[in-house]
Formats: sequence, C-alpha cells, structure tokens
Amino acid sequence: AFKEPNVQNPPKGIEIHSEDYGIDSNNAFRDIIAAPPGKGVMNADWAQLECWVLAYMLRDLFDDTTMLDVLEAGKDIHCFAARGMYPLLDPELADGAWREAHKDLRDAAKSFVFGYNYDLTVQGHMQRAHVDEETAKDRFARYEAAFPTQPKYKRHIRKTLMKNGYGSNRFGRRRHGAGIEILRLMGENSELDAWVREFINFPIQSGGSDLHSIASVRTDNLEALHKRGCYAIFSVHDSLTFEFDWPGEDNDYALHTAWLIKNLWQETASTLTLADGSPLRWATTVEIEWGKKWGSPMWRLDARGSLKPVEEE
Repeated sequence: AFKEPNVQNPPKGIEIHSEDYGIDSNNAFRDIIAAPPGKGVMNADWAQLECWVLAYMLRDLFDDTTMLDVLEAGKDIHCFAARGMYPLLDPELADGAWREAHKDLRDAAKSFVFGYNYDLTVQGHMQRAHVDEETAKDRFARYEAAFPTQPKYKRHIRKTLMKNGYGSNRFGRRRHGAGIEILRLMGENSELDAWVREFINFPIQSGGSDLHSIASVRTDNLEALHKRGCYAIFSVHDSLTFEFDWPGEDNDYALHTAWLIKNLWQETASTLTLADGSPLRWATTVEIEWGKKWGSPMWRLDARGSLKPVEEE
C-alpha cells in the first residue's frame, strides 16, 4: 500500500482496482479530486515553462536563440534533447513517433535537462543514470553541442554571484548569498559549489514561479470566469486546477472556459509590463485539460490550440 502521500502534489499513476472499496482507477490519488454533478475539473499548466525562461535568458545574455527557436516551433524540448543525445536511434522517425517509441529516453533526457540546470556534473549523471564515465561525458558533449551557450550561462551566474553577492531574475526578484564571501575566503569549495548550484537554477525556477503567480492573481480576478462558475481549487507548481460549471457536459461550453484561461495566461506573459517599465514579451504557451476527475482528464487544449481527446494510457 502507498503510505504518506504528498497531499500538496499527489502522486501520479497510483493504480487501485478494488471491488471492496469501489475504486477502479489508474490514477487513484489524483482522482480523489472529482467534480459534483453539473461541474467539471479543469487543469491549466504552463507548457515547458522553465525551458522557456531559460531560453529567453540565453537570448538576452548571449544572443543565442537555439533553445527559443525549438520552443517557438512548437517542438518538445525534451524530445529534441533526447534525439540530440541519441542521434543514431531511429533518425527517420518524426518527433511524435520517436517520442512514443522511446518514451523512456525522452523521460531520461527531461531529467538530464532539469539536472543540468541545477549544475549536474558528469559524476552526478553517472550515479543517477548508472552509466560509465565515457557515456556520461558523451551525453554532456552532445547536449552542450545542441545548446552551446548553457555552459556560458553557468559561468555567468557564478561570476555575477561572486561579484554582487546575489542573484536576480527577470522580474527583479533577488536572492542574496549570505556568507558567500566568507566561504570563498575560507576555501570551503564544496559549500561554495552548493551555493552556486542553487543560484544557477534560481533565475529559471523563480522566473517561472513569478509569472505563474501574476497570472494566477489575474485569473482569480477575471469576472468572465466567475460567471461560468470557474474558481481555482488546487495549485501544484506551475499549474492551477479549477472547478467549473459544465452544464450537460457540453464540450463547447467547457472549451470556451478553457480558452478564457489560456488566452489570459499567454497574454499575461506577452503583454506584462515589469516594475522597471520594460515589457516581458514572452511567448510561453499553456495547456488545458478537463474532465470529471483531476487524475483522468477527458479533453486537452494543447499548447498550439488544438483540441484533442485524452487517450487512456
């Protein structure tokens, strides 16, 4: 039995099939959040948000649009990274088919991408992925060839931290590194490196979090959603879950509600004016899913605006 689940971020994919308890679900913990009659459950999620934040930083710092070009083309950045790391594996397949055929490698690449942004080392990847040093070094080399300014980004963050004693994100939020100078003078390199790792990720993670917070407030204040009985009931990372009116499970009605949220969030990223007077102008995208239960959505409005039924896994 699954014990002590994280109730703030309920685990995915916990199957419970029990006639005794009347539960038949492939996503049992998340299916606990279910809509009453006449209502639905809708989840809005930024698509690859932290990758977008990093992509804009690489553009602004180094005039490198490699990652941004991939995202703006509507591609899955993790599939792109995986194919770069395994270039000889089914090169003739389209991205969708490759992702379906090699889901495990795409998931591994996703872990690598996020790990890299936390200053993942060759030794760290060897331990996580259970690979030898030659394989780990080869994956780093291929990833850095695909995104050539990411090593520069790491060096930039370290240099800025050592010079200023703090890091900052696009929204002007700062995080101060108390004791950085003392650690450096004492030669405590392992402690210093741990600080640097956190500051490498700080502008990325906090940048996405700040955008999400602003969009969440605007969503909560949107009268058009209130009129449709749509209110946020749950938040996980960079997503919001809503209960909404769903009369007769009319999907056109639900789709209209979804577009209100999707447009608001994307327009927030595009039109937001920051405290220093500069426009944000991010093209970050949003996906919306809905159904009768949070863990078992029936429909998805994807990042590019296409409506599709969610296939059962």
